[in-house]
Amino acid sequence: MKRILFLLFVIASLYSKDLKSQAYTIQNYDVNVSINKDGSIDINEIIDLTFEEERRGIKRDVPKKIEINGIKKRTHLSNVSVKDKEYKVLSEGNDNIIRIGNKDKFLTGPQRYELSYTVSNTLIFEEDHIAFQYNVINGWDTTIDHVSYTIELPEEIDIRYNNYVVVTGQTGGNERNASITRDGVNIFGESVKPLSPEENITVAIKLPVDYIAKPPPPVPLYKKDKTWLIPLAFIAWFIGFFRRRSKIEIGEISDVHFPPDGFSPAEVGAYYDNKVNTQDIISLLPYWANKGIIKILGSEDPEMNDDLFFSKIKELPHNTPEYE
Repeated sequence: MKRILFLLFVIASLYSKDLKSQAYTIQNYDVNVSINKDGSIDINEIIDLTFEEERRGIKRDVPKKIEINGIKKRTHLSNVSVKDKEYKVLSEGNDNIIRIGNKDKFLTGPQRYELSYTVSNTLIFEEDHIAFQYNVINGWDTTIDHVSYTIELPEEIDIRYNNYVVVTGQTGGNERNASITRDGVNIFGESVKPLSPEENITVAIKLPVDYIAKPPPPVPLYKKDKTWLIPLAFIAWFIGFFRRRSKIEIGEISDVHFPPDGFSPAEVGAYYDNKVNTQDIISLLPYWANKGIIKILGSEDPEMNDDLFFSKIKELPHNTPEYE
């Protein structure tokens, strides 16, 4: 019995800890999406939430890449604006992040966030239609009590009821916990039950192939701006220069030693091993010969090739060290 009570206590503790870790909850989330004739979309969001503990603010993740029917596209975020609040746009991984709040100011209780932004390159142009797909709710880490959304088309067209759909659930889910209705240029709906953390609401619309003009492909850099040739030419010269240098054959390099200025070779030898050796003293002979104090001559007798003769030419200078 004690073990059962202990297990129940542990489970209750974990459950209460999980609830406490949810630092905020969203009561209402309203999204308005306007599709433009150039294929971009303007988004306006109003978020009503409550901070259960002190928080600096929220962050809105906007994916850099989207995938529709297996086709991946890179989007572009612009025209970001947040009403009456500080914000910063950051790039992290696969998301652009609109971070709203002041790092030095903590908030608690009910809050409202109103933000707007533009996302470009969101449509997929197929042979027989144009595909629009957008997550009006995208993986928030808390519960959302109610969601309402509107998709505004650039002009009214006749769309069959099976050419627009809304799905809910986590990524890849196919639940139907939201409504969808069309009236003129507006396609709208709302959630029919609260959303759990990480649940999405995705709206997909199949538009006529000629409804929006397909944008021209991006102009390559080499056609857009000829100045790109300048750095390219410099890089080519730089690489070529070092390739030519690498082909120069360099023979074996031998060490060449010179005594430091102001030191005789005898002094250098003594300082090197902290003692005076015979070779240190003998090193003075070529040193004096270089200064023109003596001459070093070989024997003219072929049988005496190993003998050397030293001839004094002049006296050492008066400032020569005493040991010399």
